[in-house]
Amino acid sequence: MKLNVMINEFKMEQELRGNSEKTIKNYMQVLEMFIKYIGDIDASELTVNDMNKFQIHLQRKKKYDGHKFKKVRTEEKIGSSTLATYMRRLRVFMNWLYNEEYTEKDFKKYRLPKYTSKVVDYFEAYEVQMILDSFNERSELGLRNKAIVSLMFDCGLRVGEVITLECQNVFFSRGVIKVLGKGDKERIVPMGVITKKLLYKYVNGSRTMPLFETDKLFIMCNGMPITYNAIKMMLQRRSKKLDIHFNAHKFRHTFATSYLQEGGDTFALQDILGHTTQRMSKRYAKVTASYLVNQHKKLSPLDSLHKKRYFH
Repeated sequence: MKLNVMINEFKMEQELRGNSEKTIKNYMQVLEMFIKYIGDIDASELTVNDMNKFQIHLQRKKKYDGHKFKKVRTEEKIGSSTLATYMRRLRVFMNWLYNEEYTEKDFKKYRLPKYTSKVVDYFEAYEVQMILDSFNERSELGLRNKAIVSLMFDCGLRVGEVITLECQNVFFSRGVIKVLGKGDKERIVPMGVITKKLLYKYVNGSRTMPLFETDKLFIMCNGMPITYNAIKMMLQRRSKKLDIHFNAHKFRHTFATSYLQEGGDTFALQDILGHTTQRMSKRYAKVTASYLVNQHKKLSPLDSLHKKRYFH
């Protein structure tokens, strides 16, 4: 069967599995690039060598070639991490073809390209305070936006999880929220007193009346549930106003590193963030380890004792 037909069937399979719209979109992006490169051939004709050739094609490709909006001329190539992500998604599709017996070829021999792990980027404490202080709690919009940012700072929520958060899933008496994460997996996440107060204040008085009945917690000025783009634009405006570079995931990184710095363990962090493996939690732990080394240089008991003895 032709690749185009297989890709559509793969898409339906992902929808049936309950994968998010964003995840499916990411798969389709790579598969569209692949079929454009290899052609709409029969799935049974695909080989590991085709994957290797496609990988080389991507390595040579300029970063924004074929981009719908970014027309900037640049010689910059696709990053090693992005390349590995693209090829990982393609491998998932190839393995699906094999498991569904659309091809007799096993693609396990394909090896993902090596990549350089990005340094976890997070906010300094003063930046967190500056961002939170920039919202006017007395205005409906300011309170809503501060509550959204606080959820990402204090609970490590993804933007998609903020969007889908429902009123009945905020349990003020218990100080927790029920979050719908990736793959429609629910988890319980604790929230701090400040975040709880902001949400309580928003729900009981400042929340815009929805145009139609909805359980979604955050509502836009037009009465519709808040969207991913609305949060993205709000964060971009705030970033420009404060002259602090950030994106939505940086809030999540900040929560994770702060949680470990304050004594939390990686297993609990994995549950709170909704990670299926310890891989990301260990990356945060490495960042925290370097932080603790620097803190120990300042707070070492023996060094402090020596200083007191010296100055006295």
